Amino acid sequence: MSSNKVAYSVESGLARIVFTDVENKNAIDLQACQEFGEAAASARKDTSVRVVLLQARGDVFSVGGDIKGFVENKDHIYDHVISMTNGFHAGITDLRDGDAPFIIAVNGMAAGGGF
Repeated sequence: MSSNKVAYSVESGLARIVFTDVENKNAIDLQACQEFGEAAASARKDTSVRVVLLQARGDVFSVGGDIKGFVENKDHIYDHVISMTNGFHAGITDLRDGDAPFIIAVNGMAAGGGF
């Protein structure tokens, strides 16, 4: 099993969603999209959350979409991209529609799907 690419925690009303794939410059792949969507849904459902902080580890917030993943899935790229965007857009929608305000702390580059 691969390691998480997004960490989620809540402490004293602060929910943290953190991109953690430093080795790959927080490239957005299917796993990252799914984990981001799950974390944002958790933050939205948790009534103790007063604010959500979205951040990334490393010197780059995100290089955007994971080109390696696109190439690996080239024979069914449409379905692959739809799967990615479903989780990613669900997460963005949960942050937008949730009761808690959210802050994105961008450090370094943020490209493409990396906000």
